[in-house]
Formats: sequence, C-alpha cells, structure tokens
Amino acid sequence: MSKTANSTANFGATRQSGPVLGGDLDFVAQLARAPSAVFGTLLTWQVRANQRRRLAEMESHRLADMGISPAEAWREAAKPFWRP
Repeated sequence: MSKTANSTANFGATRQSGPVLGGDLDFVAQLARAPSAVFGTLLTWQVRANQRRRLAEMESHRLADMGISPAEAWREAAKPFWRP
C-alpha cells in the first residue's frame, strides 16, 4: 500500500493519510459562519421588501422621472421578497 492512501478491506474506500480532524475543522469553520450568512440573507430580504413596498406606493410622475412605467413598477413590487 502507498503512504498516501490506505484501502479498507470491507468497502474498498480509500482514506488520505493526514490529520483526522482536518475535515472536521472545515465543518466547524463553516458552521461558525452560518449565523452571519443567515443574518445577511434576512437583511437582504428585509431591504428588498421595503424597496418594493415603496416602489408600489410611488406616484406615477416620480416613476416617470426614473424612467419606470407604472406596469414595470407593479411587476417589480409584486415579486416575493426572496426573489431577486
């Protein structure tokens, strides 16, 4: 057998030699970042919902100033908050 891989007798799988916890540390690092990612997603959704609500409430002359038709504004405002 080589020094880099050991085969198991029952399943034929191979395992890289090295620290056993290497993969576990990657998982722990990803798990530690999860709350930040969730918070970022929730914040994005809240901002998007607020923007769409304000767009729906906007007067047609203000929409025209921005080059947006009332139909385009309605289409955007009707999207769910989770859809970009």
